[in-house]
Amino acid sequence: MSGEFNSGMKYNISKFEGISRLGMYGKEFMEDWITYSYYRMAADLEKMEWSNVHRTRYILANSWSKDYFLYLYNRVGKDYRWWYGNYMDDNELEEYLTNPIGRTFITLMDNGEPAGFGIIKFEDSWDCNLEYFGIVKQSMGKGLGKKFLLDVMQYARLTRKKMWLYTTSLDSPAALPNYQSCGFKIIEKKLVQEYYPIHSLQG
Repeated sequence: MSGEFNSGMKYNISKFEGISRLGMYGKEFMEDWITYSYYRMAADLEKMEWSNVHRTRYILANSWSKDYFLYLYNRVGKDYRWWYGNYMDDNELEEYLTNPIGRTFITLMDNGEPAGFGIIKFEDSWDCNLEYFGIVKQSMGKGLGKKFLLDVMQYARLTRKKMWLYTTSLDSPAALPNYQSCGFKIIEKKLVQEYYPIHSLQG
């Protein structure tokens, strides 16, 4: 549900500048214009009403293996042009996934199988960033997205007052209504030129 570059793994766009057909690693790239939408909680997390939060099963961790992350990443993001995680070198990805400071990795379980995931980065003593959030296609339509988001917010509220995120126009059409119904407001929009591997456009 959340966009690919709603992430702590922010890349340097300069390393893609000038790429049109042939890009990194011998792969073909193309350019596109994407709208980024930046969201922030309208109210402090501690002031929200939580009586309607529905509990389900989650697995929380302070690190993930590369294989587990890419399994969830590709299951959730393959229809929304998520690709950068597959192009990171092993050291960069390992640092992101195993750095014990400031991140919580959350797996949503449904009928004994991973149904989605979220990654929260605790930025400072006040704010946290929902770097990744998404549901696998097979688990959509069950109302899990809103329940999962509310419970992630409930968890964050233990130590932080505000949550923010950003997503793109490539996102699921269900994402914006979900964020807004849970108290997020759009605070800024930007049109950004991005470069994508051709294979990510072909599904």
